[in-house]
Amino acid sequence: MKSLKFLRSCITIFLIVFVLFYSLFFLVGIYLIYFQDSFPSYFTIQGINVANKTGILSIYFSSLLIYGLQLCVVLLLKKLVNDICPENLFTSRQIYYFKKIGILIISSITLELLFHFLISIFFENKFIIGFNSENQSFLGNDYFLIIIGIFFVFLAELFRVAYQLKEENSLTI
Repeated sequence: MKSLKFLRSCITIFLIVFVLFYSLFFLVGIYLIYFQDSFPSYFTIQGINVANKTGILSIYFSSLLIYGLQLCVVLLLKKLVNDICPENLFTSRQIYYFKKIGILIISSITLELLFHFLISIFFENKFIIGFNSENQSFLGNDYFLIIIGIFFVFLAELFRVAYQLKEENSLTI
């Protein structure tokens, strides 16, 4: 299963890069919060114009939460891929991983859209509802990511049915 080994190594490389990015984002944020005496008077972050420290901190902490959820998705995906092997298919652990990954992807995108909505109301006085084509997350379009989250939940149900069939098949003689 060369493709499985390749997938494992790709996810490991992506995880390392993502952890480095997340750590850098966290450290820069800590530096700006605690060690920077004067904040720039005007920032544009994720297409939102922010003119005060409260707005910048709001966007920083909401982004930190979203990146944390996305990091959990990648970690669970790594665990899932490490758990899959030809002899070990359709286990309850794999069902758990698929469902949790799907829920975390959907939660991450929903929180991202909610934070973008709230921050645009409070700091730009704009009322924006819906998916924003400019609001790109680390994997791409928000529609696509929600569909991927739903697909992972669907795969969890598919694996649950296969797990039950496997159990019934092992009980029959």
